[in-house]
Amino acid sequence: MLSKKAYLRPLGTHHHHPKGEKLEKDILEGLNQLGIGAQGLRGSRVAMEVHIESSARHTATIAVGVNVACYAHRRSVIRFKNDMSYEILSHRGVTL
Repeated sequence: MLSKKAYLRPLGTHHHHPKGEKLEKDILEGLNQLGIGAQGLRGSRVAMEVHIESSARHTATIAVGVNVACYAHRRSVIRFKNDMSYEILSHRGVTL
């Protein structure tokens, strides 16, 4: 459940604890310093965001879930009106 919560968390948000937020930023920075780029074609960005979620657990267990998504898994915001017309809020000038 935590990996799904992290995956669905809005871009630009950070972990609620300062240490978690710092870890997210450090991992994102480290990933982007690798120079892998989109689709492995070299570049300055291989990761758009890193989200970490945490919960209470026994000290002998540390569960880790990793979700990797392609850049094709982009998010968008569309507002539908009662007459089924729509407005794309996240990408100006785009039509369906």
